[in-house]
Amino acid sequence: DKAYADKMVDGHEKMIKKMEKASEKAADADIRMWAANMLPTLRTHLEHAKMTKEKVDAVK
Repeated sequence: DKAYADKMVDGHEKMIKKMEKASEKAADADIRMWAANMLPTLRTHLEHAKMTKEKVDAVK
């Protein structure tokens, strides 16, 4: 459970960085808009992953 929770947080953080870059620097305007529109959902998922990680880390 701990390894999974760690990977979920790490994966979402990496994806957010990629989407932020794509939303600003992608050559195609549709890609920039799509990436920008995905960011709020990804940030929400990251917060949920962090909450789950906290709960998993608290269990010993």
